[in-house]
Amino acid sequence: MTLAIARVMAGRIDEARPLLDDAAALATAEGHTFVEIVTAAHDALAELHAGRPERAAARARWALERADARRYDQMAQLALAHSVAARTAPEPEAAAVAARRGVELARRSSAPIVLAYALAAAADVGGTGDEAAAFLLEAQAVVGRSADPGIAGPYVARLAARHGLTAQPADAPALVEQLTAREAAVLRYLASPMSQREIAGELFVSLNTVKTHCRAIFRKLGVGDRRAAVAAAVRLGLL
Repeated sequence: MTLAIARVMAGRIDEARPLLDDAAALATAEGHTFVEIVTAAHDALAELHAGRPERAAARARWALERADARRYDQMAQLALAHSVAARTAPEPEAAAVAARRGVELARRSSAPIVLAYALAAAADVGGTGDEAAAFLLEAQAVVGRSADPGIAGPYVARLAARHGLTAQPADAPALVEQLTAREAAVLRYLASPMSQREIAGELFVSLNTVKTHCRAIFRKLGVGDRRAAVAAAVRLGLL
């Protein structure tokens, strides 16, 4: 399973296929539910990138239904199953729900590639709204910090090109003033779709404190709103 996952996340789908099949067979024979579910989740991603969306949707659905039945539904390893479900869902509403769940679980993962891919999937199914733009900007930031973003790199790049976010100004302005540690913490959350109230809850501070930090961030980045702040932060290497 681990060897298969490494190859799937590297985008080496042909190499992953026999390993996925072997892992699934062994897990079934030995009654290893965790391996069955995680293998199926990554098999779904492999099938999607191999150009078989119907098979991908079926494998993602199987993994999620099996996880629900066995109370594995909170695992970070299910993030990509939700992302595949989002990308293959026929209804926009169902796709959006699955995509957000994928991001939620991916934030618990220790693998940046998983988070980048889940964010990209959420941006992909979310159209051109502010939430989709925030997901894509955060995905770009995660990819930019990764030495090897694997399968997420090309996916994020394609979406960025579609949304016209690939070009970064060579003469990006310098910070007016350095951010404090607390402002930098708030800035990282601004790249997500979380509200200011939710950010306050995450940081255990008041809503007014977050608003004060946001005003300082906007001033120091020389921008007027949240979306522009995230874009400027990406250009400056702060995200």
